This record gives sequence, structure tokens and C-alpha cells, in this order.
Amino acid sequence: MLYHEYLLLKMLTNSNSLLSISQITNKLQITKRTAYSAINGLNEWLELHDLNKIMTVRNHGYFVQPYEISEIEKNLKHDLQQGKVKLPQSVRVIAIEFALLCRKNRVTIEYLNSLNGVTRRTTQSDLAKVKKDTESRNLKLEFEENGYLITGLEEEIRKFALQKLANIQGTMIFDKIAPFLSLETKEKVEIEQVLLTVEQNIGCLLTDESVFQVKEYICFSVKRYRNGHFLKNNRNKKIKGSGKFDPLIRNLLSYLGISAEHLNAESQLLCKIIDSRQISKISKNFESQEMSNIAAQIIKRFSVISGIDLVNNKSLQNALTTHLVAAQRRVLYNVQFLNSSLLNVRKKYPEIYLLTKEAIQPFEQYLKKSLTADEIELIAVYFGGEIELLKNAKNQSLKEKITLVCGSGIGTSRLLKIQLEKMFPDQLKIKVITKQDYEKQARVHADLVIATLPVTNKGAPIVNINHILTDYDLQTIRQHLASKAQTSSSAHNSPAVKTTQILDIVSEYAHVKDFTGLTAALQSYFSQKNVPFKKEQSHLPCLSEILPERRIAFENGTYSWQESVKVTGRLLEKDHIADEKYTHKMCMQIEKYGPYMKIMDNVMLLHAKPDNPTKFSVPGMSLVCFTPPVKFSNDIKAKYVFSLYAPNSNSQLKALTQLTEIFSNRFLLEKFEHAENAPTFIKLFDSVEKGDEKLSDTTNRSEIDSIEC
Repeated sequence: MLYHEYLLLKMLTNSNSLLSISQITNKLQITKRTAYSAINGLNEWLELHDLNKIMTVRNHGYFVQPYEISEIEKNLKHDLQQGKVKLPQSVRVIAIEFALLCRKNRVTIEYLNSLNGVTRRTTQSDLAKVKKDTESRNLKLEFEENGYLITGLEEEIRKFALQKLANIQGTMIFDKIAPFLSLETKEKVEIEQVLLTVEQNIGCLLTDESVFQVKEYICFSVKRYRNGHFLKNNRNKKIKGSGKFDPLIRNLLSYLGISAEHLNAESQLLCKIIDSRQISKISKNFESQEMSNIAAQIIKRFSVISGIDLVNNKSLQNALTTHLVAAQRRVLYNVQFLNSSLLNVRKKYPEIYLLTKEAIQPFEQYLKKSLTADEIELIAVYFGGEIELLKNAKNQSLKEKITLVCGSGIGTSRLLKIQLEKMFPDQLKIKVITKQDYEKQARVHADLVIATLPVTNKGAPIVNINHILTDYDLQTIRQHLASKAQTSSSAHNSPAVKTTQILDIVSEYAHVKDFTGLTAALQSYFSQKNVPFKKEQSHLPCLSEILPERRIAFENGTYSWQESVKVTGRLLEKDHIADEKYTHKMCMQIEKYGPYMKIMDNVMLLHAKPDNPTKFSVPGMSLVCFTPPVKFSNDIKAKYVFSLYAPNSNSQLKALTQLTEIFSNRFLLEKFEHAENAPTFIKLFDSVEKGDEKLSDTTNRSEIDSIEC
């Protein structure tokens, strides 16, 4: 069986509705010709196992007989384990790694050939990748006449496996390695029960992904232990904060056969891993006021340097507090989070990443340690979600009740929720819950369940999607909305349904690069709005564009802070960027909240929420250099006072990112401070924009004593 044939059959067995050929091609990233070939190949496989061929409803899609799904899954699992499915190298390599780590004796190349159903030459190529993979974690791939073995410190081997277990829940990779991690059913039940009790004791609920990762890690550890691989005992080492659940873990490990001699080392490492996983919820009894205050400081700092007002956003503060609790533990135990390819915020949203990097200083000062880029990315997701929310905020006549079941962290869940509400405006009312909470319900009160991982049917149709939305995911949800809307004639003529019908036709015969833009444009057209739809400009103005030479001034003499605000504000007023009301509003912000807009010593960035972004729709900045510095309070003075006007939540991001680069780089900061006229400032801005003075991510991963789990 080919790789995409396996994935297609998994799609069919997991789907709650018919799959169109366009959905199949979008999800598997294959051509229609390959999709039809895969269907023919699967029909031959089904006939070979005395099962019905794939059923089709003309012009609607494909499905398999529901009463045969369990038999299909049984045969599919057998073929995968017997090496009868052609796998990509990424899957083969992980399968080899777990075979080498979980089997009691050395593994022969003949066994590995059979495991993955490949030739000796292919296995040797895969082993070269395993060698490189293990060496990066200070492990070694050894070979003797009787086979291969991965050696190294047992603790490093455990952490290596833990990393491999991240983000594989419900994937082909886990299907392939699951037999190596198998324990007795009663043992697995005991593990699940203990983890539930641990969550209650520590006052924090782990994400579904974290629960899966810990559960499978325990299975792996037990396998290693039973094969005679023991952790080094460190009797003097004690894990802070694990006192509430350490006895539970020790009892569990004793039940699983860990002897008293090795119990201390095993429980210490497991407690560390549990305590540093991602959290989905904190109980009311959990003491987190200190972390809540730090979250508020981070949000305040992000608001100052980004010009986006998030200061009183309690929802964001609570979510960020929950995240920081887990992040603090990871840093405390030197267990830095290793980001998956799902986020990659640095490349996708570089402006938000760099602004977040500056905003987290209160947290790093509290920890007395720098965060890795991966940890910063996780925090940036929260701010990215809020910016998306601000960009798309509107009064909505919400219709369908949606339960979103997400196994990832809160930040990812919030971002996914916001993206769905953006893609389907005026149609969805979304409630996010964990898989644990979902499975506890006897019946779900929702029109549709959207899940990023497999869930049981609780009375509402289920749509499974990816952590990062794909065109296939959007099309599946769109089909559900259309099918419900067609039940009434009034709904049949709604803009949403008309849009869905058009998109279904278009996507069948053409490749759409921007589903979001096309959806919004069609809905705007069918709604016959007075204001024509315009696609949002992708261009974000750079620093020299929103802060031109004519809006940079130098003032000598003593100025009060109120006068300094008026001076910088007049430069914006003169260019019709903003009006006197906006300048007055900046003054009121300081009177109400104090001089919180201090970016760094000697620098203030004044801003306020615009009242009339339709009339004043162009972003702009001004800069006035005061000698002597302006006194904003007893302990805060500023020589450089910026005023920022931003009509929306993202128009200023690129410019402020470049300004942040200048203030974060000692060499650039010296140039800024020694600038004596406006042309010198503009020359500095241009050099940053052109990349002549590019700021790189200065976090040195080698300096951080982490184990990247």
C-alpha cells in the first residue's frame, strides 16, 4: 500500500461525511489523477480483504461502509506493522529509533528491513539519519555483529524519546511506534487515573497533547526499565514544587514494577516532566497572583512598544498567566520547550515575535534567565491572537454554536478560535474546551464539534481539522454550514450560503490561493453593502515612511510633560495625521495611568486609541528630542519623545519592530543617541530597513543549559 493510500483510507474511516475529490487532493496535497489512482489501489486492497469497495455518491463524494470501519482499521493496522505500507523517511527513522530503544536486544538490519518493508540499502540510508539525529543529543548509534543499539546516558535517552513523542497524537508515526510502547490495559488505566489525580492536586489541567505525551513517556520509561536500563540515582537532588504529587508518582511507579533502589531517580525525572508540560487551565485555588502581575507587566510593555492598547484585557492576562506558570517550571528545571513546526512564528510573524521578545523582559528578570526563541514564540502566539481579534472585531449576529476541542496550549486554541471566527463571520459562536472536558459530557450542546484530534460522538456532527487551518479544513466546515442552511428557503438565499455555493464550484475547477479574501469579497458582494470590499493591504509601512524627516524636531529649554505631548502632537496635526483631540487624548492617558509609555531610559512612546480612524486613516509618528530631558514623574525623564498614531492594530507593527531593533542593539542605539539632526536619524532608519544593520536573534541556545523536551 502506498503512503497516500494509507492516509486516504484513514481519512475515510475518520470522516463523518462524504469526502469530495477536491477535499482529498487539498488534504493530501496530490493531484486529481493521483487521487483517483489511490482510490483504485484501495479498492483492490479492500477486495483482497473481502471488504466492499469505496462507495461514491455522484457529485458529492466518497465514503466507506460504516459497519466495516472496525475491520478496515484492524487490517490497516496489521499491514502497517508488517511493513506493507510504503512510508516516508521521517516515519521510518522514528520507527527505527523506537525499535532500537525499546527492544531488549540489539536489532539486526534484517529486522529493520522487515519493520519498514524496505531494502537493505534504504535501511542503511535511514540509519545514517538516525546516527545524525542521536548525535545531536549526545547519544551514539553503535553496531556490532549481532546488530544495532543506541547508547548514552539513560536520562538523555529518556528526554530524546520525550521530544519524539511531541505532536504525534493521532498521526501515522504513533500508529507505527505504538506496539513498542504497549503495556497491559490495567497498567494504562492506572496511569490515566493517576495523571487525573495529579492534575487535581497541583491545581492545573494539562493540555490534551501534554497528557498524551506524559502517558506515552511513562510507557516508554517502563519498557526501558524492564529491559534493564536504569537512571542514575541522585539522592541529593530534589524537585521543587512536586511535593503535592510526588507520592502519587512514586506509588504509580512502584505499581509498574520500579524497585525501591531506582524509585527516587525515576520519580524525580517524571515529576520534572509533568511539572513542565503545557497547561490548559488553572484552578481558582492555585496561587498565581505573582505570575498574574508579571503577565500584566508583559502586556503593558507590549502595549507600549507596539502602540496597541491591550492593558486592561483580563482574558489575555488570565491566559498568559496560565502559560507563564508552565514556562517558569520549564526554565526552573532547565526543560526548555522545543517548538514544533506548527508555529514557526519567527518566519510567519517576525514583527510580533520581535515585539514580544522585548515585552517579556519582566519575566526574564524574574527568572534571572533568558528564554529561548521557542519559548518566546509560544508567548508571541497570545499577542498574535489578540491582534487578529482586534483587526476583525465587529458586531456579529452569531448563528451556529460550535464546540472547539483543541489538544494544544491556550495560545494556539485562542488563535484557532479567532481564525475560525474571521473565516466565517456572522456564522459561528465558538466555545473552546479540552478533550478531557469534552469526553466527560454525556451529550454536547452544540450544532457542530470542530476538533484537532479524534473525539467520540456526543450527539453533534464532528469535523476534524489541523492545528493550523488548511483549505481542506475550511472547505469541510463550509460544506457543513451550507448543508444546514439549505434546510430552510430563507437561509438558502443568505449571503453565507451563496458564498459557499460559489466557492464549492470554484474550488472544484480552480486552485484558490486566498480562500479568506475570496470568501470575504463574495459575502460582501452578496450582502450588497454600501462600502465596497477592499482586500487588506499586505504592505506595512516601514519606520522612515511613518516617521519622515519633517516630523523630527529638536527643542531646547525646559518643558513640562504636558507641553512635550502638545509639541509632538502638533507635528502629527500639521501633516493631518491626527487632530487636537488625539493629542489631548494622549495627555489624558498619562494623567489616568501615569507615564507607563516609557520604552526604555530616556525614551517615551506616546499613543492613544483613535476616535475617527475612517477620517484619519494613515499611520504616522513624530519625534522630538528635548534638551534637557522632560520630567514625566519624579523618577522618569525622557529626552526622546515619540508620538504614534495608528488607525488600526497592525499598520504600525513593521515600523515599531525596526525601532525595537535599534533600541535592542548597542551599536545602533549609540548611533541613535549621537544623532544631531533629522537627516542622521533618517539615514539610520534606512540602514535598518535595508538590512545593513540587521538585528539577529541574540538568544544563544548553547548558553542556556536546557534539555529541550
